[in-house]
Amino acid sequence: MMASIKFTLYAFVCIYFFSSGFSNAQNFVVEGNVLDEANQSGIPNATIISDDSTGTLTDINGFYRLTFENNLPKIITFQSMGFQIESKKVIWKDKTLITLNIQLKEMIFPLEQIVVSSSRFKQELNEVSVSMELLKPTEIGSSNSITLDKALEKVPGVNVVDGQINIRGGSGYSYGAGSRVMLLVDDLPMLSADANDVKWKFIPVEMTEQVEIIKGASSALYGSSALGGVVNLRTKYARNTPETMLKYFRGFYGKPRNKDFIWSDRYTSFTGYSIFHSQKIKRLDISLCASTFDDEGYRQGEYNSYIRLNANLKYNTKINGLSYGVNLAKMNDNGALFFYWLSDKKPFVPAPNTISKYNNYRGSIDPFIFYAGNRGNKHSLRTRIYNTININSKNQESDATGYYAEYLYQKLFEFNQKSNLNISTGTLVSKTFIYSDSLYGNHNGLNEGVFLQLDPKINFLNISLGARYESYQVDTFTRIYSPVFRSGMSINPWKGGYIRVSAGQGFRYPSVAELFTETQAGSIRIYPNPLLKPEKGYSTEAGIRQGFNFKHLQGFVDFSVFLTEYKNLMEYAYALYNAPPGTWPTPQNHIKYGGFQSKNVTNRARIKGIETNLFIEKKSGVFKWQLVAGHTWIDPIDMDYVAERDDTLGDGFDNMLKYRYRNLSKVNLSMQFKKVELGSEFRYNSFMQNIDPVFNLNQVVQGVYAYRKNHNYGDYIIDVHLAYYLKEKSKINFIYKNLLNREYMYIPGNMGAPVSIVVQVEYNF
Repeated sequence: MMASIKFTLYAFVCIYFFSSGFSNAQNFVVEGNVLDEANQSGIPNATIISDDSTGTLTDINGFYRLTFENNLPKIITFQSMGFQIESKKVIWKDKTLITLNIQLKEMIFPLEQIVVSSSRFKQELNEVSVSMELLKPTEIGSSNSITLDKALEKVPGVNVVDGQINIRGGSGYSYGAGSRVMLLVDDLPMLSADANDVKWKFIPVEMTEQVEIIKGASSALYGSSALGGVVNLRTKYARNTPETMLKYFRGFYGKPRNKDFIWSDRYTSFTGYSIFHSQKIKRLDISLCASTFDDEGYRQGEYNSYIRLNANLKYNTKINGLSYGVNLAKMNDNGALFFYWLSDKKPFVPAPNTISKYNNYRGSIDPFIFYAGNRGNKHSLRTRIYNTININSKNQESDATGYYAEYLYQKLFEFNQKSNLNISTGTLVSKTFIYSDSLYGNHNGLNEGVFLQLDPKINFLNISLGARYESYQVDTFTRIYSPVFRSGMSINPWKGGYIRVSAGQGFRYPSVAELFTETQAGSIRIYPNPLLKPEKGYSTEAGIRQGFNFKHLQGFVDFSVFLTEYKNLMEYAYALYNAPPGTWPTPQNHIKYGGFQSKNVTNRARIKGIETNLFIEKKSGVFKWQLVAGHTWIDPIDMDYVAERDDTLGDGFDNMLKYRYRNLSKVNLSMQFKKVELGSEFRYNSFMQNIDPVFNLNQVVQGVYAYRKNHNYGDYIIDVHLAYYLKEKSKINFIYKNLLNREYMYIPGNMGAPVSIVVQVEYNF
């Protein structure tokens, strides 16, 4: 592995000196700033190229300089992803230095949205070779999504099962351990060191600039846990104009529709505050955020209270293109966790000995340094220290810290305005330390890797090629090596039409929690499995997107087909463990030996599916509206399924992978007339046809089988909001969640929240 890293570092040096070249005498200079017309902030990494092919990129502040050997007239073109192209003619006359400042207008057509996660550099969304979705801050705020997982429920093809994100059926339910979707915050992994799970309350949604969701295996770029996709939250950066946002909300849970489910005479409530501020002070960029939340819960015994602080600091040095900084975050989180219900007749009352009181602490420190040269060279070193401390009343304490460092080198070769080559290559190292005497013992892990990404663009054709070589080791176990590859292509063959195809490999190493956890909650036991193998897989996709832009309407229709296969699929499975040979699965033996263990449940799993999305928007005039709709159908099956004694629920879907929905539908509609906005969200999922068969037994969790038998159809939820804008970005918002007060069970023994009413006030200045 060290030899691979040394070779990569040597390659960095060779590429850098080869691409830097030697400069000649400089006689004539054009310099200035490229600014965003909307907010007058500098645009970093904008491309400036003249008609004689002399070119450069803007620095982190939007400054550029071009030098020429003659004083012939020049036509200089300025372009940046997400902005309209601008060209200017330069005539020298008697000057040798010309100052030329340019303001670029933002593109407004939805196909021209800009993403970074697909290939680690800026691309228009229509040029990427994989299916991607975007979430903007307005979409998160309109529904008062307190945590990112709630906001992701808006996205077609995505659902979150008790905190575990699932893209196109790639994940089931793993009892809080392991993730097949990589969560990034500002391009760095944000998974806990012990369980490799997402701590959703720690993610700073109040600082969101944009959330990018990749559907499909992305391990070639992002490593383990990107087997089923990637979610990347990119935080806001300070602009030339200071920005401050204050938000307050207060809400109440209603009573369940079924009067027999009511457990309290009072209406429980929840309250939240947040403040965000960003500004530039000379060369220092500052973004600060504080958020607090108090929730009495909608079920007996549960509650939650937390406070989170975030600070992003960046210093732009006097050296052109060089900046460094640090992002900081700290959170204290306490409450009581509801594990599963007493019965289907009392779903909002906990089973005996299942409420777990907790005090959790999270903290991260992210130092970084960037350098953007004037010949298309970019260097970045990003690091993160992420600590999670869990203390609870069930003797399940843990203290886990992850150290992560990644060096990335990028080089852009501009051949002409329509053809270029972007090279991205880098190396990473990650070290984890876990201390948990009561839950899974003390362990450490080491992860190292190198990667290379090539993205040529030739007129209307975009190609993406990537490779990664990574190793992983826990304690003194044998080190595991994983090479993976990806490829993709997108083409624009006709006006507004885009065709994409892609294929990518993925892998996921088992987390410490999956390997070593041994615990019990109520009647449910969790057993360790140190022999668990890593899972591997691949995904392929073909899609077509057709955009349209009429006089007042614009939007697109997107259709895709996809196929994903896994080898050594890791999921929790129920069985009788440590039982004598020949033990029958009687109710008494389930109580005595039954439990869950993370296992390689099948050698081959396959998920095929179809997805259709629609986006329509009217942005002009006093009446504006937007429609986003999508439907996803999947067929998730175990290719090696063999029926065994008493292992089914008798529903005829035994070879179907557990905890998946065959059908997901999302419809989001918003309308605005002058200062009034009305919006609605519709979410539908079909019946979850296969779950762990043990839930057929009332000795484990009371009433799950009976409830599923009486509710063997899909669920749908409707949320609405009504907002009045006090000024352009300040509003008062009334939100009804679960408007029809429908009852639904999202995992065995857990009922979703009844109707709730929220008043939200947001003020921006």
